[in-house]
Amino acid sequence: MLGQTMHRAMELLVAGGLSASDAWDQAVEEKDAGGDERAVRPGERRARLRFERQAPALSKLLEEIGAEEIHVEPRVTTADGLLTGRADLVAVTATGLVVVDHKSGTVRAGGHIQESHREQLLLYGAMASHAFGRAVEHLALISMAEGVVDVPFVDADIESAVAQAVTRLLAYNRIAPGSQPGDPGPENCRHCPHRARCDAFWSSVSEEWRTEIGVALRGRVLRVESSARGTTAVVMEEVTGNVERLDSCIVTELRLCREISPGETLALVGLQQSRAPVGSFKATERTVTSIG
Repeated sequence: MLGQTMHRAMELLVAGGLSASDAWDQAVEEKDAGGDERAVRPGERRARLRFERQAPALSKLLEEIGAEEIHVEPRVTTADGLLTGRADLVAVTATGLVVVDHKSGTVRAGGHIQESHREQLLLYGAMASHAFGRAVEHLALISMAEGVVDVPFVDADIESAVAQAVTRLLAYNRIAPGSQPGDPGPENCRHCPHRARCDAFWSSVSEEWRTEIGVALRGRVLRVESSARGTTAVVMEEVTGNVERLDSCIVTELRLCREISPGETLALVGLQQSRAPVGSFKATERTVTSIG
């Protein structure tokens, strides 16, 4: 729970322009939205102090590298689509990409960066490079216990990490006994890339999940419109999800993996509700889709 609060506070610090203190307060408020007054969670005071102490280090890093664009939790994949994930932060500079992963605890063991953290960051680097069309020039971990920890690498390290991960994935797929039952819940589904096409998710999702996963909608496509910016707007009918049932709705700012036609079923998770009109939503960097 505190790890999710810390990630959200970091997002608000970087993308929302808030101070470390205000970012933490808003992250906690969002986490507890709609709940009764509660006692401070065990470890929360210490987590807040760590966040306020280490957050300026990330702000300094982004200033030093001259970030031109900052993307928080973008969904990224490898070129073959076999590996997918959400990098905590990708900064675009004039010369390449800087990829940062947040860790609530320590990242070193015995004086060395833990191999699992390093491998994860190398994979995020590969996927971010494909997504943004730029080479990775800097990898870093931001630890709430240790501050900013640079992760040295060469291009061959990234290539090797991808090759090993794909080998393990294919080996698992060969022996796995087919589809596994889902265990839906707001925390389990928050980062799952399959949630938009998961029947267990749609049979369980509720309005109480919106703090964790955003708005989730599924319906039949009625009309499709393309914008000059390369995004798509879709009007849907017979809409269900974690909002009150709608006869129809419109979703804008979509970036779909393929063309979609009226009559197809479209499922969307991670939308943001627009202020007006009623039944209007827009896609975000967290939005995942399923067509058909």
